[in-house]
Amino acid sequence: MAKALAQFAITAIGDEYIIHIEDEDGDVIELMADDEQLEMINEAVAEQYERDEDTMDIDDEDELGLDDDD
Repeated sequence: MAKALAQFAITAIGDEYIIHIEDEDGDVIELMADDEQLEMINEAVAEQYERDEDTMDIDDEDELGLDDDD
């Protein structure tokens, strides 16, 4: 079963990045990534947000207090 994300951070180290992920139990994983990999993560997150916005129906927007200007 997947654990809940507790913290997430990215630190630049020269031309690479350390991605620090901590779960709800305090377990930590650190991953090295380069510019290309970080861009792939960025694009995947942006695509997911776009899909979520496309599937959000009017009732959800009303429930969240969102209007057309948000």
